[in-house]
Amino acid sequence: MRLLAAGGTLDLNGLVETFDGLLEALLSDPGKAEARCLALIEPLSEEPDLRLALAHACNAVAMADGGYDEAERNVALRICRAIKVAPEEIGIESAR
Repeated sequence: MRLLAAGGTLDLNGLVETFDGLLEALLSDPGKAEARCLALIEPLSEEPDLRLALAHACNAVAMADGGYDEAERNVALRICRAIKVAPEEIGIESAR
């Protein structure tokens, strides 16, 4: 994300504030917050570099502890659908 911010594509401070707010919302009302999160990222489907950056970041976070659990995999697949990235393109479809 810092690389994208350095290139002027993202406001990193704003991104962190938004992330923190969405995380709080996900903890308090997961269903409503998930729909909001997916709606926020759907426009990235029109931005090839950003959608791939998000998909790779999603993959990296899930793999940080050694692999995907079923919940992580399901969320990653929903994110890929929302931003129109083929999960197999970044290794999510077969990840376990």
